[in-house]
Amino acid sequence: MEQRPTAAAFRSPHLIALVDAALEDAAAAGDHPELPRVRHTLAYFLLRQGRYREAVAQFRHVDGYTHGLPWRYSPFPRLSYRSHRTRAMWGPCSCAADPPEG
Repeated sequence: MEQRPTAAAFRSPHLIALVDAALEDAAAAGDHPELPRVRHTLAYFLLRQGRYREAVAQFRHVDGYTHGLPWRYSPFPRLSYRSHRTRAMWGPCSCAADPPEG
């Protein structure tokens, strides 16, 4: 049985640094054709890190396209995209499944 990463795993200093580097790269990428894919992934990781405002900014850049990674791993990609976007919009009020650590 596959195990899902814990909330703490997404908030590790190493992963936070990787996401920060990806944010810098995305800001400098201009109109690169792969940028939307990066933004979808950033939105997911930012949300899992509890960085809701930054996640919302990424969702706004790609809004409307629901078949990118990681949403397409779900049997219902549109629903997965929309539920993650909604969680980002509502912030910590909507994340009962990922309570804050410590």
